[in-house]
Amino acid sequence: MNVLLAEAGLSECARDAACSADFSGPFPIGIALLILLPVWFTLSMFATVDVISRHIGFRRSVMWLGVVWVIPIVGVVVWHLSRRAAPHYHREMT
Repeated sequence: MNVLLAEAGLSECARDAACSADFSGPFPIGIALLILLPVWFTLSMFATVDVISRHIGFRRSVMWLGVVWVIPIVGVVVWHLSRRAAPHYHREMT
């Protein structure tokens, strides 16, 4: 028979559920925000540059920038999917 003589750290905490109160509040939310906020900001910046570089008109640009910045991550995905579905042709500037 195997006997575990000592446990340390999270394994003991998880087995006894003694630390569930410590990890159930703002901790996972904080970790998720630390991961998602930089991803959202970076993707939104790239999408902003893409929206501005396309000549789709002022109103459409403002609308797309609103979608990209107000709806985190999903707005960027919608922008890229709509761009692929209906490519916009640019006139050559002379």
